[in-house]
Amino acid sequence: MAVFQAFDPLAIAVPDTAAALTIWRDQFGFPVVYSEVVNGGNHFCLGVADVSAAQTTLEAAGLATASAPHEGTQGKRALFLNSGLTQGVQVEITGS
Repeated sequence: MAVFQAFDPLAIAVPDTAAALTIWRDQFGFPVVYSEVVNGGNHFCLGVADVSAAQTTLEAAGLATASAPHEGTQGKRALFLNSGLTQGVQVEITGS
């Protein structure tokens, strides 16, 4: 299924952002592209060209969505997959 283009982004919840940055940015060398404080647990995002088209493709493949497309972070369109179908993993799809 060639729907996904990239992780967009990988979001992790940490108790102390400054301490986490010393590990992920300073020790691992990952650049900080975007940071925000959000409510909610860990999840990851997969980037697609067109959220509505991806929704149609994913649902045809048996991956039901848990939300309708909506405005996500940074003004992107987003939706979540039904986590019951992904072993409890929160998967967000983002794009235009």
